[in-house]
Amino acid sequence: MRKVILNFIEELEYEKKYSKLTIKGYLKDLDLFLEFLNEKNIKNYKNVEYYDIRNYINYLYELKYN
Repeated sequence: MRKVILNFIEELEYEKKYSKLTIKGYLKDLDLFLEFLNEKNIKNYKNVEYYDIRNYINYLYELKYN
């Protein structure tokens, strides 16, 4: 899944012309989500389901993320 994330980041940088700071924020957020998925043994983004995302939001809440 890391390759998918890097392809997305590359698109933001070169095609959408997002700022470096915005890209850094996206990458940080996506890396944290990837870490969460790895802990849940989800290896393919196509296997992510609604409840996985809800669980991730709860996880962020527990970490006191806004």
